[in-house]
Amino acid sequence: MKRRLVLGLCFTTFISSVVTPQALAQAPLTAYQGGQFYTRAYGSDRAASCTISYNDAAKRVSYTAAHCGKAGDTVFLRDYRGVNVAAGTFSPSSAFAGHQTNDWGVIRWDPHVVLGANTFSGDTVVHPSQLRKGDRVCVRGVTAHGPASPTASTTVNCAPFLGSINNTFFFEDAGTKPGDSGGVVFAPGRGYLGVLSGVSELTSPGRASTVIQRGAFPANGAAISKNEMLRWANANLPMPVEKVNTVPVVPPADANASASSAQGIGAIIAALVAFLAVALPFAQQVMGMLRV
Repeated sequence: MKRRLVLGLCFTTFISSVVTPQALAQAPLTAYQGGQFYTRAYGSDRAASCTISYNDAAKRVSYTAAHCGKAGDTVFLRDYRGVNVAAGTFSPSSAFAGHQTNDWGVIRWDPHVVLGANTFSGDTVVHPSQLRKGDRVCVRGVTAHGPASPTASTTVNCAPFLGSINNTFFFEDAGTKPGDSGGVVFAPGRGYLGVLSGVSELTSPGRASTVIQRGAFPANGAAISKNEMLRWANANLPMPVEKVNTVPVVPPADANASASSAQGIGAIIAALVAFLAVALPFAQQVMGMLRV
């Protein structure tokens, strides 16, 4: 009985010391510009994916699209095991008024998260009003271009700048996809412009249609009315425009993992492996000592 008690106490000690987040963390959680993060998918248990747009290391925040989550949502990053780990809190712009106005939000990171460099845009911030029609702008999102890391692809898609209204700006279609929401939009060699908001579908009186991309500078500006958007489109685009439909680049549900259950299952498996690797040899040593 005494041997069992001692052995049980040894196992308890090792469970508390081995199976901890500190012991399991083999690599720091890093928020990469152009990288992926997850939130709840509109209240479901499935994780939804969006893109990190810009890292402000001094404030320990990152910018993304407002439509990627709701105020107070937990933000998850995927660790080296492929497990979604709680990493921060999401807040949409206080003036978010539909995808056409102030579609930007902030992620406030927890202390254990490392913020990566702004690899694509650099740290300089440029207001869209400083650009002229035809200037080259580029966009980077996780679905169109893959995960971001120091060793990942640095490909981007670029297109001509079309103009801006307040803090919302427009450029020609650059082929973004679901999951690119919040992506990096920048002017090469000049700096960061804002977050990828989505696309605007423009329809002419003859039912011809075209699509342009939409971005949001991460600061609150005046709301944009439908009439104001129509006036801008007819003044800046070659086709007459009768109707504008704003469409977000909707974050897709992540088919690989739930933001909650995958985290728990993955952590349990990893904890069990770590525990067995350390505890079993020690248990054999203790049993040998008890036989003496």
